[in-house]
Amino acid sequence: MKVFEMACLRKFGGVSRRDGIRNTKIQNRLNWQKDINRQIHQIRSKYFGHIARMNTQRYPYVALYGMCDEKGGRADKRKKWIDTIKEDRKEMHLKLYDDIQTTQDRELWRKSVEELPTRVDTTSPRSPRH
Repeated sequence: MKVFEMACLRKFGGVSRRDGIRNTKIQNRLNWQKDINRQIHQIRSKYFGHIARMNTQRYPYVALYGMCDEKGGRADKRKKWIDTIKEDRKEMHLKLYDDIQTTQDRELWRKSVEELPTRVDTTSPRSPRH
């Protein structure tokens, strides 16, 4: 996603990769303050809070926690949406249990989603050039 975001910004700025201009300079030149990964995470977190407040009998709630009756086969190995939420929380050093408690207070949850820390940078050592 980050590569696509920068490709779009380069196109908007009329810059080629061959020009050798760093990503940070392009972002500054275009006054680009947003991070696509953070935006995706915020949207995912907002929806998670919405579902976590639902009645436990509703289908989205049931699907979130993977309480469906599955019978063997490949379906057991599929990644569930709650697994993605757990990974997001782990990357940002947050605890899922604490977040589930926080979701019950809608205003507090909205505020915490807006103040989410950015993910830990897991890029290779070569990436500072970009």
